[in-house]
Amino acid sequence: MKEISCPVVKKDHWDKGSGRSLYVGDYDGEGVLTGKLLHAKVAHAKIVEVILPELPQGYLYVDRNDVPGDNNVNIVKDDTPVYARETVEYIGEPIGMVVGPDPKEVERLLSEIQVTYEELEPVLDLRKASEVFFHYEYGKGDLKAAFAQADKIYEEEFETGYQDRPIWRPRA
Repeated sequence: MKEISCPVVKKDHWDKGSGRSLYVGDYDGEGVLTGKLLHAKVAHAKIVEVILPELPQGYLYVDRNDVPGDNNVNIVKDDTPVYARETVEYIGEPIGMVVGPDPKEVERLLSEIQVTYEELEPVLDLRKASEVFFHYEYGKGDLKAAFAQADKIYEEEFETGYQDRPIWRPRA
């Protein structure tokens, strides 16, 4: 832990800082296909049907059925699909993608896709969720002894944004 406050020079530090790094926008896009995602418009629902417009030659629609093998991003757990499974779990979850050579045509096709949902009750309060993915604790020293020796103990509940959950409560 002693290196935690020291600056770190990343592998690409000098190339990025000097302008030598190449990014996607630096390459010639001739012949490159454009893909745009179809996002869920509801917080929680079963996907009943996806109705596509007629796709011109050279344009495709891909979804979970086109992902070979594991349809998961697998960053932390197997809980984040590349494309929604049978249900969508949040507004904006990717359902599918339209791919083709002309970005404007891809956008037009995407706008004409109709999704039929069977809406389900969304979980909007994490305290009402039925699953807990992770439980973290951090401690140093003998907490019980420290509480036993304390003149006063203050208990309070602290809340942060959802990304910083779980709610932290000091143990008594």
